[in-house]
Amino acid sequence: MHLLLPLFDYDIYNFNSCFLFLLLLQNLDEDIQSCLRRKYKKLKELEKKCRTLRESEDLSLNLVDILHNKNRYLNQFSIDFKLGLAFCKVPKAACTSFSRILLKLHGYNDTFIEEKEDLHQLLSNITDHISKVSTTIWQNSAFVKFPKILQIRHPFERLLSGYIDKIKTPISQSLPENVQIYMRNMRRNILKMTICKTTNSSRCLRAHKNKISFPVFVDAILQGYEDVHFLPFSRMCFPCAVPYTHIIRAETFTEDIQCLLKELDFPQVEQNSVYGEWFLKHYSGNRTDRQLDYFYLQLTNNQIRRLFKYYYLDHILFGYPFLDYFESSEEYL
Repeated sequence: MHLLLPLFDYDIYNFNSCFLFLLLLQNLDEDIQSCLRRKYKKLKELEKKCRTLRESEDLSLNLVDILHNKNRYLNQFSIDFKLGLAFCKVPKAACTSFSRILLKLHGYNDTFIEEKEDLHQLLSNITDHISKVSTTIWQNSAFVKFPKILQIRHPFERLLSGYIDKIKTPISQSLPENVQIYMRNMRRNILKMTICKTTNSSRCLRAHKNKISFPVFVDAILQGYEDVHFLPFSRMCFPCAVPYTHIIRAETFTEDIQCLLKELDFPQVEQNSVYGEWFLKHYSGNRTDRQLDYFYLQLTNNQIRRLFKYYYLDHILFGYPFLDYFESSEEYL
């Protein structure tokens, strides 16, 4: 039984009473109190920002509307009936680390997880995509009360991480064949939109397939190239339509995960050391933030301005600051 489920009904935007919330906190241990305060603050801030943006058509949608419209990115939102939770999977936002934790909670051991080539596919096989669930079930089933988890990361850091991982780094032959094909097609499509746009010749594609610079990559994004690794998470996860109950930031991943697991009352987690030394070993945030200046200073001011507009909702809804070496984000709007 998830903690606080009877009181909050997992609709964080409609607490019956702040007084009841504070009263309940007094009866919980200090760690849980601290976690709940942090969670409540983040969700209330998101609700407030969504309220000010309701006039936007995209933000006025509710989850039933999204299901009816069959949004192409619905597969990013999954439901885990065994664990009793739902989550929106955001690539390059500690998504692999989060998948490892869920697989561990499903009973897979560390050795199996380490050796598994495609963790995301394995997790997909044991969870249900929301697009496969009927609107009627979503509205009426008990799982509508499941905790709903959103993973996020600074938009510019996430974009750079995606570029380094999927575009700049040579494709390893140790990757599953389908992943290698996916990455080669990704690079080919980017070149067809940019450097090889006028010639579109095989010679051009071969010559530049391993030489896509960050500015060229950004040009493709700004010209409409879409992939879940680079798409704004506000367009994949609908943060103003889905009543999320937990926000996991890549920047505070370990702390947020610990709070999530404690609140959802998985007692076996601490005993099996799913977090702790495992996180210190496997999740270091890859230090993309240290490379931000080097790569983003290669861009023109116009590219920066257009990128900020592209990721505008990701920045605004979750309080992510604009890059430090720009005096004010407003001058780029």
